[in-house]
Amino acid sequence: MKRGILLFCTAACLLLYLSNCNKTNTVTSSVLRVFNIDPALHPQDVYLNNQVSATNIAYGNNNSYIAVQPGTYNLQFAQTGTTNLYGGYNIDFNTGKNYLMFLFNSNGSLQSEAFDASLLKLGLDTGEIRFFDFSPNAPVMDIGIKNTDTSKLDTTYTYYTRRYFNDIYSNPTLQKFIRLPSGTYYVKLRYYNTTTAFDSLLLRVGDRQSYTLLAHGYWDSSGVPPFVIDTLRH
Repeated sequence: MKRGILLFCTAACLLLYLSNCNKTNTVTSSVLRVFNIDPALHPQDVYLNNQVSATNIAYGNNNSYIAVQPGTYNLQFAQTGTTNLYGGYNIDFNTGKNYLMFLFNSNGSLQSEAFDASLLKLGLDTGEIRFFDFSPNAPVMDIGIKNTDTSKLDTTYTYYTRRYFNDIYSNPTLQKFIRLPSGTYYVKLRYYNTTTAFDSLLLRVGDRQSYTLLAHGYWDSSGVPPFVIDTLRH
């Protein structure tokens, strides 16, 4: 996949407060975790208010949680090993919130998507999941999720239809979690509008746990690294 000069698009960062408004963590500060999910993107350093907050974020890696006092910060990036800052937009961090940020290249522009990933106050026997597709050439897909425990049957096998690269940008409702009974699930990625699965995984959904399934890498032999699905537990 061709890469152009890295520039920030005007709407590079979406700070989205998801529908689970009862989310909280146990501290008064905000926390931020940054993932480089683009294999062609050089390692990045993160600056908040012109101060280095995380360094050398390479593909497939992420920094430890950065504690941030609540407030509005100017967010910038620099390729690791340089001090040439780019970006320069403001981002709000709320008290007691946890955030995930994903860095990737889209049409020659570096984009950073930030999402509330705070822990939920879920009931017993309940967990939740969501699916993000950041694989640039994966096929359009449907996502099937089936509980293996017959005593906790899910209501439907197909949970997502017509998922594609970075569709969460144009359809913010896809950023929301789906609540499920705790248990073990088969997660199958199927070609859109078919019953043919091209990838799958087994996911254990724990009580009061939140999971983001993150697809990235190249789906076919056009590049490396290969297509993978990471499970992020919040």
